[in-house]
Amino acid sequence: MPLNTVRIASTFMVTYGYSGTYMVIRFLLFAVSILAFFITGKYRGIAEYTGVSYAGIVLLAGYGLLICCDNWAFLGAGTILLTAGSRFFLKYIHKYYLWQ
Repeated sequence: MPLNTVRIASTFMVTYGYSGTYMVIRFLLFAVSILAFFITGKYRGIAEYTGVSYAGIVLLAGYGLLICCDNWAFLGAGTILLTAGSRFFLKYIHKYYLWQ
């Protein structure tokens, strides 16, 4: 990942080259992982895995907002979404594996 330390973003992050490519790869990895949980939940009839996929969407929406936040509204919304998504993600995973 080529870093450009001369250019600093408004969020005080060091910019890097090929940012579009990295964003597409990150999105595809997120989409595949959420889709895998959803398909596994529907195929095997595991309601917790389906819940994990929905919680993952909320979690990743919060992550996306926090990555690009440069105002208070995005900071608040991203924090709430990331916290809620993480809480429900862990709740569903714990609920499933507690009884295995």
